[in-house]
Amino acid sequence: MTAQLVQTPLAARLRDETREVHESAEHSPFMARLVAGQVDRADLRNLTAQLVVVYAALEEASRSLSDDPVFRHFHDPALERLATLQADLAALTAPGEGDVEILPEAKAYAARIREIGASAPALVAHHYTRYLGDLSGGQALGSIFGRALGLAAGAPGISFYDFATIEKVKPYKDRYRRALDGAPLGEADQDRVVAEAIVAFRLNQAVFAGLEGLAV
Repeated sequence: MTAQLVQTPLAARLRDETREVHESAEHSPFMARLVAGQVDRADLRNLTAQLVVVYAALEEASRSLSDDPVFRHFHDPALERLATLQADLAALTAPGEGDVEILPEAKAYAARIREIGASAPALVAHHYTRYLGDLSGGQALGSIFGRALGLAAGAPGISFYDFATIEKVKPYKDRYRRALDGAPLGEADQDRVVAEAIVAFRLNQAVFAGLEGLAV
């Protein structure tokens, strides 16, 4: 009797096959410092400005594929963060303060999203990397930043981390992972999702390295 190969669910593959690069990004000096609560207004303003550029590209691409047979399982306007990022950036900017330098790494990240934006599997990877991160570790970051800067949850400056229209985060994340496992993606497409998620984590890590340079 020939044994049947059981394909690993996509959500598990993403967790397992991106673990190393995910942890490398999280443990970058910039993020490690912020997680420790060593964050000031300038740090958060610098980070927020880079994220504006990234999310502008991500949400433009997401809307363009909102009716795609694969990507429609993931597109949800409740996740969109660009407006909150722009409001936060304004709140973190003092009167007369100049614009934040947009890093080449952030521009490269946005360019990559636009480059693959017509490919649903590749875009799913970036969507997963950013939004599931925002709904996971991002929630802890929002609390850390609020305590460090004396801001209430959801206040201007950290509203990016408050998903006001998602009532319960954990059930939402569980549904998202089930969507990953149930989406109409063949084996080659799933490989593409995983490979592009690794790219996405590396792009995040590059942004964090650039931000540490800005903070010096």
